[in-house]
Amino acid sequence: MRPACPLLVATLAVMAAAPPAWANWRDNCPVDPEFSDKKPAGKDADQHGVTPDIDSVFGGTRLVFASRGAAFSSRETSTRALPRTRMHTTIAHGSATLYRKTSFNLGGSLTLAHGIRASEPTRDADPDQMVDEIQSDFGSLVGSLHVRWSFLSRGWRNGIGFRIFGAAPRRGSLDQRILRGELAARSPLEPQLFAERSVGAAFERRYELRGCFAPFVHVNLAAMANAAHRAGDEELHWFLTGVTALSAGLHVTDYTSAYIQTGFELDLPRNAIKSSRIQRYRLGVEKNRVWRGLSIGGHLDLMVGSFDGVFAGLDLSYRFGGAPKP
Repeated sequence: MRPACPLLVATLAVMAAAPPAWANWRDNCPVDPEFSDKKPAGKDADQHGVTPDIDSVFGGTRLVFASRGAAFSSRETSTRALPRTRMHTTIAHGSATLYRKTSFNLGGSLTLAHGIRASEPTRDADPDQMVDEIQSDFGSLVGSLHVRWSFLSRGWRNGIGFRIFGAAPRRGSLDQRILRGELAARSPLEPQLFAERSVGAAFERRYELRGCFAPFVHVNLAAMANAAHRAGDEELHWFLTGVTALSAGLHVTDYTSAYIQTGFELDLPRNAIKSSRIQRYRLGVEKNRVWRGLSIGGHLDLMVGSFDGVFAGLDLSYRFGGAPKP
Protein backbone atom coordinates (compact mmCIF):
# COMPACT_ATOMS: atom_id res chain seq x y z
CA MET A 1 0.00 0.00 0.00
CA ARG A 2 3.01 2.34 0.19
CA PRO A 3 2.75 3.62 -3.43
CA ALA A 4 -0.82 4.75 -2.75
CA CYS A 5 0.13 6.98 0.20
CA PRO A 6 1.95 9.70 -1.78
CA LEU A 7 -0.96 9.75 -4.23
CA LEU A 8 -3.44 10.29 -1.42
CA VAL A 9 -1.31 13.10 0.02
CA ALA A 10 -1.10 14.76 -3.40
CA THR A 11 -4.86 14.52 -3.90
CA LEU A 12 -5.56 16.08 -0.50
CA ALA A 13 -3.06 18.86 -1.26
CA VAL A 14 -4.89 19.71 -4.50
CA MET A 15 -8.19 19.70 -2.63
CA ALA A 16 -6.82 22.09 -0.03
CA ALA A 17 -5.20 24.46 -2.53
CA ALA A 18 -8.01 24.77 -5.11
CA PRO A 19 -10.46 27.65 -4.62
CA PRO A 20 -13.95 26.45 -3.61
CA ALA A 21 -15.47 28.41 -6.52
CA TRP A 22 -13.83 25.97 -8.92
CA ALA A 23 -15.82 23.01 -7.70
CA ASN A 24 -19.45 24.00 -8.12
CA TRP A 25 -20.13 21.21 -10.59
CA ARG A 26 -21.88 18.76 -8.32
CA ASP A 27 -25.17 20.17 -6.97
CA ASN A 28 -23.83 23.65 -6.18
CA CYS A 29 -21.40 24.67 -3.47
CA PRO A 30 -22.41 24.65 -0.70
CA VAL A 31 -25.45 22.37 -0.96
CA ASP A 32 -28.81 24.10 -0.64
CA PRO A 33 -29.76 23.85 3.07
CA GLU A 34 -33.41 23.49 2.03
CA PHE A 35 -32.56 20.30 0.09
CA SER A 36 -35.47 17.88 0.06
CA ASP A 37 -35.02 14.11 -0.14
CA LYS A 38 -38.22 13.82 -2.16
CA LYS A 39 -37.66 16.71 -4.57
CA PRO A 40 -33.93 17.27 -5.21
CA ALA A 41 -34.54 20.34 -7.41
CA GLY A 42 -33.74 18.55 -10.66
CA LYS A 43 -30.54 16.92 -9.37
CA ASP A 44 -30.99 13.27 -10.40
CA ALA A 45 -29.79 10.63 -7.97
CA ASP A 46 -28.11 8.64 -10.75
CA GLN A 47 -25.89 11.48 -12.00
CA HIS A 48 -22.74 9.98 -10.55
CA GLY A 49 -19.30 11.43 -11.19
CA VAL A 50 -16.21 9.86 -12.75
CA THR A 51 -15.96 6.05 -12.77
CA PRO A 52 -12.37 4.70 -12.70
CA ASP A 53 -13.38 1.45 -14.48
CA ILE A 54 -14.82 1.27 -18.00
CA ASP A 55 -17.40 -1.40 -17.18
CA SER A 56 -18.75 0.23 -14.00
CA VAL A 57 -22.51 0.05 -13.52
CA PHE A 58 -22.43 3.79 -12.71
CA GLY A 59 -21.17 4.81 -16.16
CA GLY A 60 -24.62 5.47 -17.60
CA THR A 61 -25.49 5.21 -21.30
CA ARG A 62 -22.25 5.85 -23.14
CA LEU A 63 -19.70 4.74 -25.71
CA VAL A 64 -16.04 4.41 -24.69
CA PHE A 65 -12.89 4.03 -26.76
CA ALA A 66 -9.76 3.29 -24.73
CA SER A 67 -6.11 2.96 -25.76
CA ARG A 68 -3.49 1.57 -23.36
CA GLY A 69 0.23 0.92 -23.63
CA ALA A 70 2.18 -1.22 -21.17
CA ALA A 71 5.64 -2.56 -20.45
CA PHE A 72 6.16 -5.63 -18.26
CA SER A 73 9.10 -7.39 -16.67
CA SER A 74 9.05 -10.66 -14.75
CA ARG A 75 10.48 -11.07 -11.25
CA GLU A 76 11.75 -14.47 -12.42
CA THR A 77 14.10 -13.10 -15.11
CA SER A 78 17.13 -13.47 -12.84
CA THR A 79 16.75 -17.25 -12.86
CA ARG A 80 14.81 -17.93 -16.04
CA ALA A 81 15.19 -16.64 -19.59
CA LEU A 82 11.79 -14.98 -19.78
CA PRO A 83 11.38 -12.08 -22.22
CA ARG A 84 10.41 -8.57 -21.26
CA THR A 85 7.08 -7.72 -22.88
CA ARG A 86 5.39 -4.64 -24.28
CA MET A 87 1.67 -4.60 -24.89
CA HIS A 88 -0.89 -2.31 -26.46
CA THR A 89 -4.60 -2.76 -25.84
CA THR A 90 -7.51 -1.07 -27.58
CA ILE A 91 -10.95 -1.39 -25.98
CA ALA A 92 -14.38 -0.51 -27.37
CA HIS A 93 -17.20 -0.44 -24.83
CA GLY A 94 -20.86 0.45 -25.05
CA SER A 95 -23.40 0.53 -22.21
CA ALA A 96 -27.09 1.37 -22.26
CA THR A 97 -29.99 1.78 -19.87
CA LEU A 98 -32.68 -0.75 -20.73
CA TYR A 99 -35.21 0.21 -18.05
CA ARG A 100 -35.31 3.03 -15.54
CA LYS A 101 -37.81 3.92 -12.84
CA THR A 102 -37.13 6.34 -10.01
CA SER A 103 -33.95 5.09 -8.32
CA PHE A 104 -33.86 1.72 -10.11
CA ASN A 105 -31.86 1.12 -13.28
CA LEU A 106 -31.54 -1.98 -15.46
CA GLY A 107 -28.83 -1.93 -18.10
CA GLY A 108 -26.39 -3.88 -20.20
CA SER A 109 -23.08 -3.52 -21.98
CA LEU A 110 -20.82 -5.02 -24.64
CA THR A 111 -17.00 -4.84 -24.61
CA LEU A 112 -14.45 -5.91 -27.21
CA ALA A 113 -10.67 -5.61 -26.86
CA HIS A 114 -7.74 -5.97 -29.25
CA GLY A 115 -4.25 -6.69 -27.97
CA ILE A 116 -0.77 -6.43 -29.46
CA ARG A 117 2.14 -8.11 -27.70
CA ALA A 118 5.81 -7.50 -28.49
CA SER A 119 8.33 -9.71 -26.67
CA GLU A 120 12.01 -8.86 -26.60
CA PRO A 121 14.49 -11.71 -27.24
CA THR A 122 15.54 -13.73 -24.20
CA ARG A 123 19.11 -13.69 -22.92
CA ASP A 124 19.84 -17.13 -24.38
CA ALA A 125 18.46 -16.34 -27.85
CA ASP A 126 20.58 -16.79 -30.97
CA PRO A 127 22.38 -13.44 -31.62
CA ASP A 128 21.57 -13.80 -35.33
CA GLN A 129 17.84 -13.92 -34.53
CA MET A 130 17.62 -11.02 -32.07
CA VAL A 131 14.32 -9.56 -33.26
CA ASP A 132 11.17 -8.67 -31.36
CA GLU A 133 8.29 -11.10 -31.68
CA ILE A 134 5.05 -9.22 -32.39
CA GLN A 135 1.63 -10.87 -32.21
CA SER A 136 -1.90 -9.49 -32.09
CA ASP A 137 -5.46 -10.73 -31.80
CA PHE A 138 -8.95 -9.73 -30.70
CA GLY A 139 -10.26 -10.81 -27.34
CA SER A 140 -13.64 -12.35 -26.64
CA LEU A 141 -16.84 -10.32 -26.79
CA VAL A 142 -17.86 -9.66 -23.19
CA GLY A 143 -21.52 -9.01 -22.46
CA SER A 144 -23.06 -7.97 -19.15
CA LEU A 145 -26.36 -7.16 -17.47
CA HIS A 146 -26.62 -5.02 -14.36
CA VAL A 147 -29.08 -3.63 -11.86
CA ARG A 148 -28.39 -0.41 -9.98
CA TRP A 149 -30.03 1.64 -7.28
CA SER A 150 -29.10 5.32 -6.88
CA PHE A 151 -30.58 7.51 -4.19
CA LEU A 152 -30.09 10.84 -2.47
CA SER A 153 -29.92 11.53 1.24
CA ARG A 154 -29.08 14.76 3.00
CA GLY A 155 -25.67 15.71 1.65
CA TRP A 156 -25.01 12.33 -0.02
CA ARG A 157 -25.45 10.64 -3.39
CA ASN A 158 -25.33 6.87 -2.90
CA GLY A 159 -25.32 3.96 -5.28
CA ILE A 160 -25.30 0.19 -5.18
CA GLY A 161 -25.05 -2.14 -8.16
CA PHE A 162 -24.79 -5.80 -9.18
CA ARG A 163 -23.47 -7.04 -12.51
CA ILE A 164 -23.23 -10.45 -14.18
CA PHE A 165 -21.03 -10.93 -17.23
CA GLY A 166 -19.70 -13.55 -19.60
CA ALA A 167 -17.34 -13.89 -22.55
CA ALA A 168 -18.35 -15.71 -25.72
CA PRO A 169 -15.84 -18.38 -26.85
CA ARG A 170 -13.68 -17.66 -29.90
CA ARG A 171 -12.13 -19.91 -32.49
CA GLY A 172 -8.58 -19.74 -33.76
CA SER A 173 -5.29 -21.58 -34.04
CA LEU A 174 -3.50 -22.89 -30.97
CA ASP A 175 -0.96 -20.06 -31.24
CA GLN A 176 -3.79 -17.49 -31.20
CA ARG A 177 -5.41 -19.12 -28.19
CA ILE A 178 -2.09 -19.19 -26.32
CA LEU A 179 -1.57 -15.50 -27.14
CA ARG A 180 -5.01 -14.62 -25.80
CA GLY A 181 -4.18 -16.51 -22.62
CA GLU A 182 -1.08 -14.39 -22.08
CA LEU A 183 -2.97 -11.17 -22.88
CA ALA A 184 -5.60 -12.16 -20.31
CA ALA A 185 -2.91 -12.76 -17.68
CA ARG A 186 -1.34 -9.38 -18.45
CA SER A 187 -4.64 -7.46 -18.13
CA PRO A 188 -4.74 -6.83 -14.37
CA LEU A 189 -8.26 -6.78 -12.89
CA GLU A 190 -9.71 -7.39 -16.40
CA PRO A 191 -8.69 -10.93 -17.49
CA GLN A 192 -12.15 -11.57 -18.96
CA LEU A 193 -11.30 -9.29 -21.90
CA PHE A 194 -9.04 -11.95 -23.45
CA ALA A 195 -10.08 -15.19 -21.74
CA GLU A 196 -11.34 -17.96 -24.01
CA ARG A 197 -14.36 -18.32 -21.77
CA SER A 198 -15.40 -16.28 -18.76
CA VAL A 199 -18.36 -16.00 -16.43
CA GLY A 200 -18.57 -13.86 -13.33
CA ALA A 201 -20.38 -11.41 -11.10
CA ALA A 202 -19.49 -8.06 -9.57
CA PHE A 203 -20.74 -5.85 -6.75
CA GLU A 204 -20.22 -2.08 -6.58
CA ARG A 205 -20.88 0.45 -3.83
CA ARG A 206 -20.40 4.19 -4.18
CA TYR A 207 -20.62 7.10 -1.71
CA GLU A 208 -20.39 10.65 -3.03
CA LEU A 209 -20.73 13.92 -1.14
CA ARG A 210 -22.98 16.49 -2.80
CA GLY A 211 -21.61 19.94 -3.58
CA CYS A 212 -18.19 21.60 -3.58
CA PHE A 213 -15.43 19.11 -4.38
CA ALA A 214 -17.88 16.17 -4.36
CA PRO A 215 -15.32 13.65 -3.01
CA PHE A 216 -16.30 10.03 -3.53
CA VAL A 217 -15.37 6.51 -2.48
CA HIS A 218 -16.05 3.63 -4.87
CA VAL A 219 -15.75 -0.07 -3.99
CA ASN A 220 -15.70 -2.83 -6.62
CA LEU A 221 -15.66 -6.56 -5.82
CA ALA A 222 -15.73 -9.25 -8.52
CA ALA A 223 -15.39 -13.01 -8.79
CA MET A 224 -15.10 -14.91 -12.06
CA ALA A 225 -14.09 -18.20 -13.65
CA ASN A 226 -11.83 -17.84 -16.69
CA ALA A 227 -10.49 -20.39 -19.18
CA ALA A 228 -7.29 -19.92 -21.16
CA HIS A 229 -4.50 -21.87 -22.89
CA ARG A 230 -0.91 -22.04 -21.68
CA ALA A 231 2.18 -22.09 -23.88
CA GLY A 232 2.79 -25.52 -25.42
CA ASP A 233 -0.45 -26.96 -24.03
CA GLU A 234 -3.55 -27.68 -26.13
CA GLU A 235 -5.68 -28.22 -23.05
CA LEU A 236 -7.97 -25.43 -21.88
CA HIS A 237 -7.24 -24.51 -18.25
CA TRP A 238 -9.81 -22.94 -15.93
CA PHE A 239 -8.81 -20.66 -13.08
CA LEU A 240 -10.77 -18.66 -10.52
CA THR A 241 -10.13 -14.94 -10.23
CA GLY A 242 -10.98 -12.61 -7.38
CA VAL A 243 -10.75 -8.84 -7.86
CA THR A 244 -11.03 -6.03 -5.32
CA ALA A 245 -10.68 -2.33 -6.12
CA LEU A 246 -11.00 0.75 -3.93
CA SER A 247 -11.14 4.20 -5.54
CA ALA A 248 -11.30 7.72 -4.12
CA GLY A 249 -11.49 11.03 -5.95
CA LEU A 250 -12.90 14.53 -6.18
CA HIS A 251 -13.62 17.40 -8.59
CA VAL A 252 -10.67 19.78 -8.78
CA THR A 253 -12.45 22.16 -11.22
CA ASP A 254 -16.03 22.49 -12.45
CA TYR A 255 -15.70 19.64 -14.98
CA THR A 256 -12.37 18.02 -14.13
CA SER A 257 -12.01 15.06 -11.76
CA ALA A 258 -8.97 13.36 -10.26
CA TYR A 259 -8.89 9.99 -8.56
CA ILE A 260 -6.64 7.27 -7.18
CA GLN A 261 -7.33 3.55 -7.13
CA THR A 262 -5.74 0.49 -5.61
CA GLY A 263 -6.79 -2.94 -6.85
CA PHE A 264 -5.78 -6.54 -6.24
CA GLU A 265 -6.21 -9.66 -8.38
CA LEU A 266 -5.73 -13.23 -7.18
CA ASP A 267 -5.84 -16.26 -9.51
CA LEU A 268 -6.32 -19.83 -8.24
CA PRO A 269 -4.70 -21.90 -9.55
CA ARG A 270 -2.17 -19.81 -11.46
CA ASN A 271 -3.26 -18.30 -14.77
CA ALA A 272 -1.93 -18.80 -18.32
CA ILE A 273 1.54 -17.35 -17.63
CA LYS A 274 1.68 -18.93 -14.17
CA SER A 275 1.25 -15.73 -12.19
CA SER A 276 -1.07 -15.80 -9.21
CA ARG A 277 -1.35 -12.28 -7.80
CA ILE A 278 -1.01 -8.71 -8.96
CA GLN A 279 -1.51 -5.34 -7.27
CA ARG A 280 -2.48 -2.36 -9.41
CA TYR A 281 -2.19 1.31 -8.41
CA ARG A 282 -3.87 3.89 -10.64
CA LEU A 283 -3.77 7.69 -10.80
CA GLY A 284 -6.26 9.23 -13.22
CA VAL A 285 -7.93 12.43 -14.38
CA GLU A 286 -11.02 13.07 -16.49
CA LYS A 287 -12.31 16.19 -18.24
CA ASN A 288 -16.07 16.26 -18.76
CA ARG A 289 -18.23 18.27 -21.18
CA VAL A 290 -15.40 18.83 -23.65
CA TRP A 291 -18.18 18.93 -26.23
CA ARG A 292 -21.71 18.06 -25.16
CA GLY A 293 -21.40 14.59 -23.60
CA LEU A 294 -17.77 14.03 -24.67
CA SER A 295 -15.20 13.30 -21.96
CA ILE A 296 -11.44 12.76 -22.14
CA GLY A 297 -9.55 10.89 -19.46
CA GLY A 298 -6.08 9.58 -18.82
CA HIS A 299 -4.50 7.31 -16.24
CA LEU A 300 -1.16 5.87 -15.19
CA ASP A 301 -1.01 2.40 -13.64
CA LEU A 302 1.71 0.66 -11.68
CA MET A 303 1.56 -3.13 -11.33
CA VAL A 304 3.55 -5.12 -8.77
CA GLY A 305 3.36 -8.76 -7.79
CA SER A 306 4.04 -11.87 -9.86
CA PHE A 307 5.31 -9.49 -12.53
CA ASP A 308 5.98 -5.76 -12.60
CA GLY A 309 4.69 -3.33 -15.19
CA VAL A 310 3.52 0.16 -16.06
CA PHE A 311 0.36 1.10 -17.99
CA ALA A 312 -0.49 4.46 -19.57
CA GLY A 313 -4.01 4.91 -20.91
CA LEU A 314 -6.22 7.41 -22.74
CA ASP A 315 -10.03 7.14 -22.71
CA LEU A 316 -12.55 8.92 -24.91
CA SER A 317 -16.20 8.56 -23.95
CA TYR A 318 -19.49 10.05 -25.06
CA ARG A 319 -22.30 10.01 -22.55
CA PHE A 320 -25.70 10.26 -24.16
CA GLY A 321 -27.77 12.98 -22.59
CA GLY A 322 -24.59 14.91 -21.77
CA ALA A 323 -22.71 15.17 -18.52
CA PRO A 324 -24.67 16.12 -15.38
CA LYS A 325 -25.17 19.89 -15.23
CA PRO A 326 -24.29 22.05 -12.24
